[in-house]
Amino acid sequence: MQRHTADITAGGLGGLACVAVGQPLDTVKVKLQAFPDLYPTLLSTITKTFREEGLRSFYAGCAPACLSNVAENAVLFVAYGNCQKLVQWVTGKSDSNMSVLERASAGAFASLFSSVAITPPDLIKSRLQAQRALLERAGIATSKRETTWSVIKSIMKTAGPAGFFRGLTSTWVREASGYFFFFAGYNASRTLLTPPGKNSTDNLGIWRTAAAGGVAGCCFWIAVFPSDVVRTRIQVYYPAIEDCPQH
Repeated sequence: MQRHTADITAGGLGGLACVAVGQPLDTVKVKLQAFPDLYPTLLSTITKTFREEGLRSFYAGCAPACLSNVAENAVLFVAYGNCQKLVQWVTGKSDSNMSVLERASAGAFASLFSSVAITPPDLIKSRLQAQRALLERAGIATSKRETTWSVIKSIMKTAGPAGFFRGLTSTWVREASGYFFFFAGYNASRTLLTPPGKNSTDNLGIWRTAAAGGVAGCCFWIAVFPSDVVRTRIQVYYPAIEDCPQH
């Protein structure tokens, strides 16, 4: 129980840190993926967004993004530990003897649980990030901004509770493949960075651990980008444009 509490706390704080640092770039990513005709390059996306919507728009969807990241990291941390135990039981190995492939498989399985937790807030986040581009494409002029609550009401009105899970299948594909390579990259890096005479499960210090985490993040995004584009478009283009504010 104490271990699970520590995992949830660490995962939640990690999620908040990700949003604080990465939300502006995530907003740019969503626009590039969903509207390549309106936002063809990184630089044009940044300048157009800043010029037309202001600095605040880079943090659109920040509240659901925080919820998504906290939920993902907290659920994933707990599920990964339990999935590792399941793999250990199946293979008959101890934690210190697990291979990189076995740890990666545990991560992929754990991500199936976190996907369910992140799909609703990610859907809301993507809608908030893309609201101006959706209206521009539809030829609707408005100064009114959607809020987290207005998006929730819109989804409930048009699709009911099931509407919050639009894109769940593509999220499963993204998360399972991504976290397989994430944990493979992380554990392989830890093994390579482990000093002679130590085990890769030992405390390697902040810099080696950070380096392994950086490699893991690169492995994740290289693996998931195609499915992430599909997922973004599924979520951004739903509900219909008719439900956007027009005043």
